[in-house]
Amino acid sequence: MANAYEQEDLKYVTAPELRTWIQSGSHTGAGKVGVIDVRESDFVGGHIKGAYNFPAKKFLELISQVQEQLISDDINDVVFHCVRSNGRGPRITLQFLNAIKDFTTENQEHFAKVGVWVLKGGFVAWQEEFGKDNTLTEDFDEEKWANI
Repeated sequence: MANAYEQEDLKYVTAPELRTWIQSGSHTGAGKVGVIDVRESDFVGGHIKGAYNFPAKKFLELISQVQEQLISDDINDVVFHCVRSNGRGPRITLQFLNAIKDFTTENQEHFAKVGVWVLKGGFVAWQEEFGKDNTLTEDFDEEKWANI
């Protein structure tokens, strides 16, 4: 069995890099990127366009649904985030990476080729750069984010 992933194993992507991946393709495989937003009741005031919302508290219960969604959408890079990506985002990314060993052999082989990332600065960083861009951000409420 492989060693468990730890905090220092995480890879980060910046908001501008993620924007480039969304618009032009990521560097892995065919370049399809999926964003998993793990915010819960705070999943209000905007989100990255097309992001999946799998709340942190229920993430492990939903892990098979996460696998199915990423496989059916043919995602090559998956980026996790929460509000600031200094708590839930990295923690759920580690849970996902460490759960891969329990996936079916076929899914283990699939996810061995998928890049797994954390959005540096989370949605706070994203909305500072791209909150007002409705081609990249949905349901943005500028007032909610004004004082964060």
